[in-house]
Amino acid sequence: MKLARLLHEAASGVLQRSSRSILTIIGTALGIGGFVAILGVTATANGQISKDFDALSSTVVVADATEEALYAPGGPFPEGALERAQGITGVTRSAEWRSIAPPSISVLPPGPRSGESESSSSVLAVSPEYWAFIGAEVAEGRLFDGALGDYPVAVVGRELAKNLKLAAVETAPTIYIGRVPVTVVGIAADTRGDSTLLSSIAIPQAFALRHFSSSVTGASIGVNTRIGASAAVSEQLAMAVNARYPERVRVVPPPQPSIARDQVAASVQTLLLSLALITLLVGAVGITNSALIGVLSRAPEIGLRRALGAMPRHIAGQFLLESAVRGLLGGAIGTSIGVIAIVGVAAAQQWTPVLHPLVPVLAPVAGLVIGCLAGAYPAWRATRIDPLDAFRSL
Repeated sequence: MKLARLLHEAASGVLQRSSRSILTIIGTALGIGGFVAILGVTATANGQISKDFDALSSTVVVADATEEALYAPGGPFPEGALERAQGITGVTRSAEWRSIAPPSISVLPPGPRSGESESSSSVLAVSPEYWAFIGAEVAEGRLFDGALGDYPVAVVGRELAKNLKLAAVETAPTIYIGRVPVTVVGIAADTRGDSTLLSSIAIPQAFALRHFSSSVTGASIGVNTRIGASAAVSEQLAMAVNARYPERVRVVPPPQPSIARDQVAASVQTLLLSLALITLLVGAVGITNSALIGVLSRAPEIGLRRALGAMPRHIAGQFLLESAVRGLLGGAIGTSIGVIAIVGVAAAQQWTPVLHPLVPVLAPVAGLVIGCLAGAYPAWRATRIDPLDAFRSL
């Protein structure tokens, strides 16, 4: 049998049994489409993971005052340290804060009942630039600025507000830090980086140093850098903060995100690739089942062809080619569906869609291969049909 004749017979078999062909093509399209979509979504998610790691983990450098600097005359940092840190090339913003260990935090004034609503959370004495540094977002009220630096105001983290059962900010609730009352002007709902604020209370640094200077347990200056500039900034920060005694500054460079990022990306890729392979397996089983049913229903036709002189290889070639055509069509349709799904998911999440350029080319070929593999057993079964048995079944 010539190849052109074999192609004609296979095309006729596909077109004449349109219902079964459509169902098989749909099954293949779903399998290939799911495979392409999962590969694309995995690559897109890994790209977003890398972007987030770089944006959040590689752009924050913190300079902590040593214990010697903390108790040195004049304070942990010389005057103008924050401005000098801001002036380093590659720094986008800077902030200063100090940790305070208060005797207590309560919504009730000092007295016999104050212990009923106390918390052991820490107090942060922050500069106005701190909010932009951590990317703070408020659930209620507002964040204090430099104009309120000398006033008894506070911003409370959402976890601490929940623990203290704090009243609505509109009612101007008061919190007592030891015996010092402060008015809550806002509740922090989220941060871009360090989440310490969510379980703490933040007060203006100038006000805090007047009332809690003896309770300071730590002092830090943090800077945000442009991506790729953190290493160079880390080398210069100690000298910029305290040029006379740089050893009194302990610089904490950002952790290298590559290991954690690669581990997360590998885990995501392994999980989704497993799901993709399962999807392909389900599609292949569907094609095999459909082709096998087609062989059994066409037993009389196969018997007639054998009686007229068709060889087993001709019968096998026809059924293999029919499965291959269905697989190729399903692969092409599924590839289009998968690409559309990738773009849709990326658009919904505001991500950049990522897909290897060979995937749209190789996916239809994968459908062709799956069609051939899935049709191999039914084709073999077709060659085992005896013409006499086929005619007796009529």
